Amino acid sequence: MEINGKSVKMNSGSLIIITNLLLLFLSVFVRETTGLFENNDQVINLQASQSVYVNSPNYPTYTYQPGSSGRYVVTAPNGYQIRAECKINIPKASTSCDTNLFYIATDYNLNLLGAEYFCGTGSVTRVSLFNRLIIAYTSTSTQSAGYFSCFVSVSATEASCDCGWARNQKIVGGQVAEVNAYVSMAGLVYRPSGSLFCGGTIISYRYIMSAAHCFDTFNQPADIVARLGDHDLTQPTETIYSVDMNIVRIVRNANYNPTTAANDIAILTTATDIIYTRGVGPACLPFLYTSSFFDNKILTAVGWGSQAFAGPLSPVLRDVQLNVISNSNCASRGFPNLINSQLCTFTSGRDTCQTDSGGALYYKTTRSFAVAIISFGVACATQTPSVNTRVNSFLTWIQQNTPNAKFCSLYY
Repeated sequence: MEINGKSVKMNSGSLIIITNLLLLFLSVFVRETTGLFENNDQVINLQASQSVYVNSPNYPTYTYQPGSSGRYVVTAPNGYQIRAECKINIPKASTSCDTNLFYIATDYNLNLLGAEYFCGTGSVTRVSLFNRLIIAYTSTSTQSAGYFSCFVSVSATEASCDCGWARNQKIVGGQVAEVNAYVSMAGLVYRPSGSLFCGGTIISYRYIMSAAHCFDTFNQPADIVARLGDHDLTQPTETIYSVDMNIVRIVRNANYNPTTAANDIAILTTATDIIYTRGVGPACLPFLYTSSFFDNKILTAVGWGSQAFAGPLSPVLRDVQLNVISNSNCASRGFPNLINSQLCTFTSGRDTCQTDSGGALYYKTTRSFAVAIISFGVACATQTPSVNTRVNSFLTWIQQNTPNAKFCSLYY
């Protein structure tokens, strides 16, 4: 590979020097950086144990040019983190950062919303939250300019896995959830109409768990989009994490019975890897709770479903806490054919409803475990329980139908 006339070799443990001169961009600087870096990116894909120097243009002989900007997007394999150790010399006004800024974004957002920015002289070290890190600089000065040099490395061993986090560590009778409080929530949208028809749960980089009955009608992968990181479906720019993923495969449990809703579980495969961020990530699967029935526990249901039977969908994501009742209690209240792989919830005045189907019921400790899948009920918030699919009854099936997925070994 040739970079600025220097021959470098990429392999495990290698060091790469990046010093390309970036496109000049003359503009008045604003904190909202949309458009500053258009056609002005360096994408650096590192493998495990690789490292790279990311340097400003013309470093070390000269500073970058006044009025220029540049952005470096560093990626690592799924499950790894990136460390950046930077030395900067960025001109500043007497008391504040003004015309020259240096950015590090440990969470993936190309517009640098939420990124830290620096000026002056010194050192800064940051570690990415997941497997992407962004380094950038902007200058609106016509005279002064600076430089930086960052040693960027990928950890030699896979980072500790993570799941079930909330961005800010909130249906019938439910309340509006905090934005991005449920990072694993997926809204399933029928592409031809643009309408939401079910929910789902991210469980790995390429896989979303849902209910098999959601695909009785909508059964063509090309017609389905999984909307991730969203909150208000009518406000697409409300959260920076919202992204749509194409679906390429639907696997329904072979023993799914549409009459009884037994074995009501399905796995969707996305066309590309889901990029984990603060607002998008997997739920924990209940490997810690393989024998638990969760009787008398409180679970949290989440969805954009109707707030009343046959009513309109909620435009914003809502959550509701529901009590788990025993299967024997549930059987005596209208479901005599209930099987062990089903779980019942009942709380007076609260319930899941239409279009919540396929979403998760979470058991929340310090993390959120997707322990059930919303399946069916009789109307909404009646005096009859709702029936859900127990995820711990299908852990082996999930693993068999998610090739190359890595589930958190910390939670086995």
